[in-house]
Amino acid sequence: MPTIMDSAFDGAAYCPRCHLLMYVKDETCPHCAYLLSLDERNKQKGFSKQQLKKGLKMGTAWTLGFILIVSCLLGFE
Repeated sequence: MPTIMDSAFDGAAYCPRCHLLMYVKDETCPHCAYLLSLDERNKQKGFSKQQLKKGLKMGTAWTLGFILIVSCLLGFE
C-alpha cells in the first residue's frame, strides 16, 4: 500500500476514462482500474511537466508581486 510520502514528488494527471487524478507513475487508474497505453502515459507525463512549469512561473510572479507591494506599503524604496 503506497503512502503519501512515496508519491509526494511525483506528478499527477487525469485519467482518460474517469477524469480523476492519478499519479503519472501508475500504469492503471486506482479509481476505475483502466490500463493506460504507452501513448496515454507519455501524454500524462507531458501534461504533468507543463502544469509544474506553469505553477512555478505563477508562484514566482505572485511572490515578487507580493514583495513589491509590501515594500511600497512599508516605504522601502
